[in-house]
Amino acid sequence: MGKFLEGRVVNSKCWTERFHSLQVEAPVEPFKAGQFGKVALEINGEMVFRPYSFVNAPHERPLEFYFITLENGPLTQRLIKLECGDPISGGDQGRSSGSQSRRAARRREISSHDMRKS
Repeated sequence: MGKFLEGRVVNSKCWTERFHSLQVEAPVEPFKAGQFGKVALEINGEMVFRPYSFVNAPHERPLEFYFITLENGPLTQRLIKLECGDPISGGDQGRSSGSQSRRAARRREISSHDMRKS
């Protein structure tokens, strides 16, 4: 992955015990609905990142991400402790999860077909 972008948390909300959202101001490139961004924090000297889908429309700011906390998740346990003004990093936007799923399904289909021919 390339260089990480720096952003700031502008809002953090706990919806339920495990369901949270973050709003972030960051200089991201324009994206299409359905794409995801990589959210990252430095943990023990290394950048830990995970892909999260943008909740906001491409033209809306701040950027918003929803996530579910994992009991032993190194990233989500830190994300829920972020407050307004805290720094947060991010990365390049990715393709929509739907197109990735379709490509993966197509690869499995092709692979399965090739195995039957053998």
